[in-house]
Amino acid sequence: MPGSNGFQNNGNNGFTSDPGTSGFFSQPDSATFSQTISPQEQPLPAPPVPIEDTSAQRAADAEKAKATLDPSSSQFFVIPGDNKKKKDSPSKGKYIAGIVIVLLIILALAVAGYLYLKDQDKAREANSGINISDIDDADVVPVVPSQSDMTTTIPMLCQLFGSTSDEVGIFLGENYQTSSTENVNDGNVTRRVTFVYSPQGSTTNLINAPTIKISLDKDGKVVQVYYMSSMEILGYPVSDFNTLVSTSDALKSALRSAEIDYDDFTYTAPKESDYTTYMDNKNKIVSKESSLFVGTIKGNKAPTKWMLAFTYSYPDASPAGSGTPVRIIEITLQ
Repeated sequence: MPGSNGFQNNGNNGFTSDPGTSGFFSQPDSATFSQTISPQEQPLPAPPVPIEDTSAQRAADAEKAKATLDPSSSQFFVIPGDNKKKKDSPSKGKYIAGIVIVLLIILALAVAGYLYLKDQDKAREANSGINISDIDDADVVPVVPSQSDMTTTIPMLCQLFGSTSDEVGIFLGENYQTSSTENVNDGNVTRRVTFVYSPQGSTTNLINAPTIKISLDKDGKVVQVYYMSSMEILGYPVSDFNTLVSTSDALKSALRSAEIDYDDFTYTAPKESDYTTYMDNKNKIVSKESSLFVGTIKGNKAPTKWMLAFTYSYPDASPAGSGTPVRIIEITLQ
């Protein structure tokens, strides 16, 4: 009769169930067993081909992909089948770009602040007193005399004090000629002698040639010295008046040339309204630009005081900034 598993039982074989296995096996009788081939001669059956569980594989791959795409992870990830490292996540790139932009903004603000403070320093230098001995020559406008353009230099005027007129003539040399002598009654001054720069053998008359006037006391000794010269003859480069007096550069070069050992002196750049004289205020036609600087000299010997003036005159009454001015420098020692 059929067994419980639906197979026909013919009585020749007995079926038993092994509770430790997931299938069944047959127990042959003695007759059948005698006809079987020994284990050494019986070929082994081929192992069963495992059936690939594609659903489990897909689930594993999905878990790996999910882990590698986790934005909270900062590690590199590898896609199955690809051993190349990938770049950081887009969110990290945006974060780095944001930091770079912030740094560039800070740098731009720092540069702007530095330029602003530098301009403020220049403005304070122009409007406030600065000791001329503390100014760096590299920072001032180049308005000092050029040796290639100068015809002559300012003599050592302080050396003239206490000398007679003859001694002054010898000291100045053959390029200075006596042009006039006059007796005066001006305090302790009784006589004045004028020397004019006129190089030997020169056929050209110099306009506003260097001129020295000495004032002598009753003993015939120099007690005052006045010097005047064209700035072109001294080699001063062409510049507008504001550039000339915006720093102490031109003033220092003149004092040094005259060997004036000035005492502590605070240089204050003059304002345009203080040094400008208008022929026509309405049309701003300038007739003259002039600034006077005054200081003392170190030591107890004469001279004890110096005065220096720069003057631009516009005889053709040209508007400000145009025309060719007559540029003069004047020095007085007493």
